[in-house]
Amino acid sequence: MVQGSIINSIPYLFVLFIGVNAFADAFQSIDQIVYMKTASLEEDEVVEPPFDKEKDIGSFWDWKDTYLGEYIYHWKNSFITGIGGFDPAQTTHYTDSQWLLFFTCILFNVVVLANLFLAIVGQIFGEVYDTQVERTYSELVN
Repeated sequence: MVQGSIINSIPYLFVLFIGVNAFADAFQSIDQIVYMKTASLEEDEVVEPPFDKEKDIGSFWDWKDTYLGEYIYHWKNSFITGIGGFDPAQTTHYTDSQWLLFFTCILFNVVVLANLFLAIVGQIFGEVYDTQVERTYSELVN
């Protein structure tokens, strides 16, 4: 049963991976727009990127922070947003369409994928329950 659950959950995990990455990319695009829009504002209102692209690269970890750090940051935020936790200060410059994307992310990652996961587990339970008598007699014979 456990092995069947894991095997049948692979499509769910694949869809979850694609969903989180798609929303991470969308949130990164939103932040790029926010960086550009706030660049001309006063210094205390400017939103700066979290990672410095001009930093010297001395090791793999410096390279990762320089070139992948912002995307990893947004991937984490997409996942955290999908499970209901986020920093409201990040959303102060969101437009209506960006809020729509935000709510779509929450709806997709929480409601749709949770229902998909429950359907997969329910199907596996039904298959195991249907073969309960046969498995019982098979174990008694062996």
